Amino acid sequence: MVNYGPSGACLACKEKRKKCDKGRPDLEVEISQSPPSHSHSPNKVSQKFSLLCTPLFNQSSSTIDFIYGRTLSLMRKAESLLENEATVDQICQLKAEAELLKEAYNTWPETAPHAWIPKPIGVISPNNEEILPDVGYWPTTIFCYYDFYVASLWNNYRKAALLVLDVILRCHRRINGYFSDQIFQDSIEKDATKLTEGIVSSIPYLLSEDVEVFVENAAKGSPLIVPGRPVGGLLSMHTLFVLSTVSTTDEKLKSYIRDCLAWVGSRMGIAQATVLSKYTTMNQFQYAMETRVIVWAGMLI
Repeated sequence: MVNYGPSGACLACKEKRKKCDKGRPDLEVEISQSPPSHSHSPNKVSQKFSLLCTPLFNQSSSTIDFIYGRTLSLMRKAESLLENEATVDQICQLKAEAELLKEAYNTWPETAPHAWIPKPIGVISPNNEEILPDVGYWPTTIFCYYDFYVASLWNNYRKAALLVLDVILRCHRRINGYFSDQIFQDSIEKDATKLTEGIVSSIPYLLSEDVEVFVENAAKGSPLIVPGRPVGGLLSMHTLFVLSTVSTTDEKLKSYIRDCLAWVGSRMGIAQATVLSKYTTMNQFQYAMETRVIVWAGMLI
């Protein structure tokens, strides 16, 4: 069932509760001393500032929260145009904006510190393809992270990038209809698969009591996953919700992800996860976004 990777268990997994502040560069913020004279004049803030404490050493690239801001604007526009009547020019412009964001997301991992790169510690092999796997046992490589904060950062990046790819794919199909370019679609779906696998591979780390013990026990017959700290569920549930609704996710995987959300609700006592597990579309997107409040609360734990 489990094959151990050549790297073995990473140091981050053995030091679960250490703080990651020491590994994060200091923020460099420039804010004007006097308040702005006009209500629309923002304070001067350096582009190196990052609310999420993302890598700041590469000053030539935007930090991830600035990319998130652009993504939020794109999603609002997409919700308006793709759910209603829109001209071909409007859809083409939306697609072009999404493709620019896609490039920004593609380059962001290059700015991550080496210590923040996910480390493989084992592989869950396919068992019975007819049966939906238990939580944590979807066939994939298992990764561990520097800490929960960094794992959440990576998953939020993957989630946002998936939303952008979903917009690109929907625009492409809206423009081309039945004559859609299959090569283009395959390229987008390949990128989406990589992001999806990253999220799925983080589930044991975020939800189990000890990911190393989980990997060892998995080799002995797939015992049920032992719940870890609830903060792992808090930080993962909105990412899992998005993954369970986007068009790039396979239907069987969507069912598995909804099982994971229900598990977070029942085994970790987070009722919001139970609610999210029952939605199958993004129609309740505004309500689901309330999860952000819980996620930010989790950041403080």
